[in-house]
Amino acid sequence: MARQRAVLCFKLGAPLGVILAVVLTITVGFGPALLVLGFCILPSGVFATIDDGKLNKLDEETASFIRALGNVSASLGSTVAAALSKLDRRSMGTLEPYIQRLQVRLRSHINPDICWDAFRDEVGCELMNRATRMLVDGIALGGPADKVGGIAAEYAMDAALMRARRTNSAMPFAMLTIPLHFAMTGLMVFILEIMKAFNFRITEAVEEATGGALGLLPAIPVFQPQDMGLMVALTLSAVIAYTVSNALAPAFARGGHPLNIAFYGGITCIMSGFNMMIIPPMAAGVLLAETV
Repeated sequence: MARQRAVLCFKLGAPLGVILAVVLTITVGFGPALLVLGFCILPSGVFATIDDGKLNKLDEETASFIRALGNVSASLGSTVAAALSKLDRRSMGTLEPYIQRLQVRLRSHINPDICWDAFRDEVGCELMNRATRMLVDGIALGGPADKVGGIAAEYAMDAALMRARRTNSAMPFAMLTIPLHFAMTGLMVFILEIMKAFNFRITEAVEEATGGALGLLPAIPVFQPQDMGLMVALTLSAVIAYTVSNALAPAFARGGHPLNIAFYGGITCIMSGFNMMIIPPMAAGVLLAETV
């Protein structure tokens, strides 16, 4: 499943990305380090997003499966296992292969509890886990199959609709965060380069004036070279803060698999690293170009 691939990619990619990021930070710079770290953790986030899409589809189909199973069991007056064999698997959508394996296990006279637990583990959907337990345990305790199925299906439908509404509200926010992050980090880096260029020009002017008659005049504090170390550190800290916060905010708003943070984190790291690599040489070429 995509979930296992996501976890495996994260276990392999995250340590590798951190090691490469540390090495590149020391040897090359922070921009390439962020870029490499983003590319290392992005695959795990992509697999987690794919898995979330499959789980959302399963959530949508859970209610219809539970309701159909309860109604068929009540109509036949039989057990859930017998009613399961009468369902049309082709109408179950993405649940079809899981239901088929469940039917095979039940026909093999394996303990039904073990069969249902294996079915829940294969599906990997918490909503399916809870709904099937409500149905199977409710019927086993003597409840009418159709009423128990209706209650479980209503619960599954309400949960699926709430999750869908949350996704619809969070996705525009997530899609807006990504371009805003690219613009904000690029703007901060560009402003820093403007200040560096201005400071460089002031340094040149002061050095030229020192050797001439203007060197006898008192120095004006405003027009003196400044130490840009603090400004560079503040800008770098702000870029890191934006990169982390803009990865966490969409993931928390959207919910789902925890590795969704790796998806947004990979994108924000790549954008921040790209800006820190591309903007400084471009800005230096424009702002420090020699005038004819």
